[in-house]
Amino acid sequence: MNMDQRLTTIFKKDAYIPEPDLSLRIWDTIVLKQRRVTYRKRFGFLLVSIFSVTALVPAIKGLANDFALSGFGKYVALTFSGNGVLAHSWKELLLSMAESLPVMSVALCFALLVVVLWSLKRAVQTTISHPRFA
Repeated sequence: MNMDQRLTTIFKKDAYIPEPDLSLRIWDTIVLKQRRVTYRKRFGFLLVSIFSVTALVPAIKGLANDFALSGFGKYVALTFSGNGVLAHSWKELLLSMAESLPVMSVALCFALLVVVLWSLKRAVQTTISHPRFA
């Protein structure tokens, strides 16, 4: 007998016999891990949404206060008044409106709104992509 035949007979005698429910236990472990990951992702995105919404409320109040203090509403009212100011000096009026706009408050509210919408979108996507783990 040559070496290949000996190895073949040895491997036939020592053939690996897996446990009967090994593949089922592996699959259950994979499913459990996926379920945990899905719960954590969804919980995290919903938590970010809740924090963003709670931060958005005072930011909107601050934006309203900044608009009231800046005089932006007066420029808007002047724009829609019918006395011809807009036709005569529209460049100065637009520059004054841009200058009185509370940019930081608007940017903060916009950023928080984007975070809220993004996190809600991701939470819904996570739920839809893994419906059996929901």
